[in-house]
Amino acid sequence: ECEYNIFPAGFTDRLVVLCAARHFEVDCSGTMAVMKGWGRTLLVSWSEDEDKHTLIAHASTKKQIENFEEDLKQLEAFFPGMIRRRREEKTSGEEVVQVGIFAYGEKSSKCARDIQEKIKCIYRKNSIPLEHSSVVYVSDDSNAQRPPNCLVNILCISNESEGSKTTENKFFQLWNELTASRAMIIPVVLADYQIRNYDKWWPEGIAGMERYKIFHKYEANDKSMQLLYNTIIQKLHQGQESDDDISSVTSQNRLLCEDCLHEISVSGDVGEYNLPQANQGIDKQDVMTRQQRFLTCTKDRHHRELKDVLKFNSSCSPCPSCLKQKKVPHFFPRPTCLTKLARELTAKIFCPGCSKDVNVLDVTPPQVFLSYNWGTNNSTQEMVRQVKRMIEEETSLQCWFDVEGGINAGEDHVKNMELGVSRCELFILFMSHKYVKSANCRREYVRACEAGKYIIPVFVPVLFKEASDSESGWRGDKGKEWWKSIADVEGKAAEGNKVDWNHLKHFPKTFNLSAGGGTDEIQVLGVEELVAAVQARVYRGDTVFHEEAQEEGEKRRPKKVLDRADHFLYEFRRLDLNGDGELSADELFEGLRFRMSQDEVSRLFDCMDANGDGRISMEEFIDARKKMIEDTIL
Repeated sequence: ECEYNIFPAGFTDRLVVLCAARHFEVDCSGTMAVMKGWGRTLLVSWSEDEDKHTLIAHASTKKQIENFEEDLKQLEAFFPGMIRRRREEKTSGEEVVQVGIFAYGEKSSKCARDIQEKIKCIYRKNSIPLEHSSVVYVSDDSNAQRPPNCLVNILCISNESEGSKTTENKFFQLWNELTASRAMIIPVVLADYQIRNYDKWWPEGIAGMERYKIFHKYEANDKSMQLLYNTIIQKLHQGQESDDDISSVTSQNRLLCEDCLHEISVSGDVGEYNLPQANQGIDKQDVMTRQQRFLTCTKDRHHRELKDVLKFNSSCSPCPSCLKQKKVPHFFPRPTCLTKLARELTAKIFCPGCSKDVNVLDVTPPQVFLSYNWGTNNSTQEMVRQVKRMIEEETSLQCWFDVEGGINAGEDHVKNMELGVSRCELFILFMSHKYVKSANCRREYVRACEAGKYIIPVFVPVLFKEASDSESGWRGDKGKEWWKSIADVEGKAAEGNKVDWNHLKHFPKTFNLSAGGGTDEIQVLGVEELVAAVQARVYRGDTVFHEEAQEEGEKRRPKKVLDRADHFLYEFRRLDLNGDGELSADELFEGLRFRMSQDEVSRLFDCMDANGDGRISMEEFIDARKKMIEDTIL
């Protein structure tokens, strides 16, 4: 705490700028600023009386106070009229360590120290302005010290601890304490630890590990360490808000109660509207044609007309971060979110409600998960890419695709897969021999079964003659009980972890892909039936397709495939960034800048702007596209 004679004009602004430069994010008001980053917080407040100007700083670490003192001295030199009259400093509590690395036995202890040194090295290499703190704690009978209090807890797990009883093992006791407190945990599994069941790989007697089931496989190389480092930094930034917490408040297909959302700061609960269950069969009337006039939310507090419920949920999505904080959420325009996702699945959008950049994926997560093995020369990947494009163009649904934003460089692919599967509504399984033998693919399938997702099996065609390369496709049985032949394909893959392929009997409808153009330039054929099944599935059960929500009373059935007018309408929506129903020259260029030059976009804009008002209306866009049917430029 410091007292000054005056605060010159611009002093507090400059101070906040200097402090913010050492942190990751800043939130300011008229008399306070909060800076956060890498698990550290600096809170600065100021007050002004007639002759008494007080500045108070609360920090997570002593080093932050030292940095704050340096910033003050710099500004005192800049404002010579400022005189510091008083300074007081006191310490309470303990500094929380950023990263705690816990081990048991010689192998895991060696691994823990290796992780500590390499993480420190990467931290220094990235020139992060706040100091790094980590500690290695070996849990054995000879260690009488109390385990440190850490923000992120890394558990190094080897086979050395498997033989001991959970109740007698100090490492296991610590492990249970961390899970019980819902601490941030990163399990690191050594190569010698035998995993027989990926769904429950941890030792018996460890409770509460379901929320931490995704582990990091330890490898003593730069790629593995960079992956672990990225996970640590992400958890330091997100604090106690886990991905599970965020995904629990985000769903593409929940009909939220608008009134409950505006009262959330009082009640803390949000009601939902449930539409009547649709009959089984994809040719039945979809839920949008229900004649029920009024609905009651699940909290039995509010009543709304069906058309109003659909209109609200189809036009906007609440901020998941606001919901998590139990505050009245900011609502994002859904067309804007879908447009951002269509361009980049890693896109962020700023929420003025909680002053945070929110992942658009958390606001409107993709409804369709595409699960596949890349195949020889990425052949299957190219086929799936084409299927994704057709699904998105024909249905307006968003697909999770690993190489286009679903998983990014330097991210934990298993964790991203886990989130993608848990948030989706449909799980499309592209079956091949390589898929059956792939550990990652098997894990995706197990997670889909575990989460109760609707699965659509698709047989990948065989494109290669060589025996090993031909495994990129499905050579097995395609009859009514085709899944029984998977056991003959698994081979050694079945020895590591058991997978119940019999679950596929609940999804008897299968689809066949075919491909033309040879292995050099693959063209997928016969996707129309698959696209129709995907779209039809969205219209059944309690799943609501918000983008196609219609006013009550309108009659419609799910279409096999959208016609051209609908296709052009979807193109227009993807280009209309601000959702105002018109395209500006900037919006058209932003949407086409990777495909056309600026001059080409300018000429295209002039052609489409029929009335010359400098904007392209939806009607002008569709008319122009109808004239360009043979041109795939858009």
